[in-house]
Amino acid sequence: DTIWVYIGNRNLIDIFRTIFHELVHHRQDQLDMIKNGDSYPGSPIEALADMMAGKYIKIYGKEHSDIFQ
Repeated sequence: DTIWVYIGNRNLIDIFRTIFHELVHHRQDQLDMIKNGDSYPGSPIEALADMMAGKYIKIYGKEHSDIFQ
């Protein structure tokens, strides 16, 4: 129920992308989409979280273009 994100020496957009990614995982968990062993690199669960995080960054970035600097 807690998301910890290391922010030292990271671009703001990378921090936001990480938070969005983890929020997608939280929703996946709420929907009982994650089973033991599903979260390996490149798995469908991870691919969906990556895809959705990218989508949310683009949506957020339209109103806050300064995050891309």
